[in-house]
Amino acid sequence: MSELIVTADGPVLRVVFNRPAQHNALTWAMWDGLYDACERADADPGIKLLTISGAGGRAFVSGTDISQFADFIDGADGIAYERKVQGILPGFVGASR
Repeated sequence: MSELIVTADGPVLRVVFNRPAQHNALTWAMWDGLYDACERADADPGIKLLTISGAGGRAFVSGTDISQFADFIDGADGIAYERKVQGILPGFVGASR
């Protein structure tokens, strides 16, 4: 089962966060997939709408899966995480075509 489902239907690109048991908490791979989907939408003039939803009906996204933070070795890992997220999210805030 894929944690992130990306499908295209004509001018619509759909992204579904697919970890309903974890309230769709984002893994590193999901962050990467979200970035890739945004890049795809930006690069394809045929895509007019990007929709984002969460599977399972209980939660859209509860945030990042913080269990992954246990793998951090030092503060540099935390800074790298913040830079990664900040590099993805500004594209959503106030974005329009």
